Amino acid sequence: MKTTLITLFISSMFLQTSSSTSENIWKNKLTHSLDFKSITKEEKTQKVIFFTYKNMKYSHLSDWETITFVTKKEIEQFRSDVQEAIPKRGNPTKLNWERDKYTLSIGGSGLSKWNLWITAKSGKYTAIGKPKVLRNLSTALNLAVSKMD
Repeated sequence: MKTTLITLFISSMFLQTSSSTSENIWKNKLTHSLDFKSITKEEKTQKVIFFTYKNMKYSHLSDWETITFVTKKEIEQFRSDVQEAIPKRGNPTKLNWERDKYTLSIGGSGLSKWNLWITAKSGKYTAIGKPKVLRNLSTALNLAVSKMD
C-alpha cells in the first residue's frame, strides 16, 4: 500500500512538473527492469529508482510489481543486500534479508536454492537464478546508487 501511495504521488508530480527525465538502467528480457526518474518541480528535484518485475505466481498474466526507492539510503541497502546474497547461491540453509519494502531470500533446498528471490511487501515475487543476470543486476544497482547523488 505504501509503495502504491508513493507511486501515485510521484505520478501526480509528473502531471504538474516543470521537467522530468527517465532512463532505463537495466532490463532482463521482459521480466525485470531498473529505471531512474528525475522530477523537477519549482526548482526542487526528486530522484526515484523503480525496480519492476513480473510476478512469478501468475506468470501467464500481466501481473507486475514495482518496488520504489526514493532515497539514496534505500537503494544503497537494496544494492548491499543483493551483492551480499549473490555469493551465497546454493547455500543449504535459506537466508533472508527482510526490509520495509522487500524481502530477499537465497539458499535452502532443491533447485530453488540457486535463485535470488525478491518479494515485495504485497507478496508478489520474482526469482533470478542465472549468475550473469545477477552480476548485471549488481552492476546496474551500482549505477542506480550513483544516479541518486
